[in-house]
Amino acid sequence: MKYEHGIGYYPKNDGTCDLCTNKNCAICDSTSGRCSSCNTGYYLDDGKCYLCGNMTNCATCSTKNKECYTCDNRYIVSNKACSACSTTQYKSAKDKCTTCGTTISQCKYCNSDNDDITFIPTCTECNTGYYPNPSNKIQCIACHAQCV
Repeated sequence: MKYEHGIGYYPKNDGTCDLCTNKNCAICDSTSGRCSSCNTGYYLDDGKCYLCGNMTNCATCSTKNKECYTCDNRYIVSNKACSACSTTQYKSAKDKCTTCGTTISQCKYCNSDNDDITFIPTCTECNTGYYPNPSNKIQCIACHAQCV
C-alpha cells in the first residue's frame, strides 16, 4: 500500500511516510530527512529550520534561505538582513531611510517610533540655534537671541 505524504513528511522507499527531522520543516529530503523548505515564519539554514525572529529584528523571512523580507519597526531590510537607520535619519518607508533635516527643517536627530504605516518622524535634537517644538516635536523653532 502506498501512502501520500503531507507537509512535514517525506516518502520512504517502502511507500510509507516518515516525519521530517525538524518539526518546522515543510519539505525534506526523502533519503536524509534534512529540510529543504520551512514552514511560514521559519528560515532554512544548513538543512534546519529556525524562527525568523532569530535573525535580529526580522519580522518575516524566506522559507528557503536565511533572507529577511520585512523587519520590525524602525528597521529596514538591507542585504537580506535588518539594519537601523543612522541617528541622523529615520525610517520613512518600508525599506528607506531619510535624513531628518529633509523632512523637519533644522532637525539634527530624529526617530520614527511609529508603526510601519505612518512613518512620521519626531525631532529629538535640532541644529544649533534651534530647539524641538515641545508640543509636537515635528518642527524646530529658532531660539531667541537671549537663549542661544
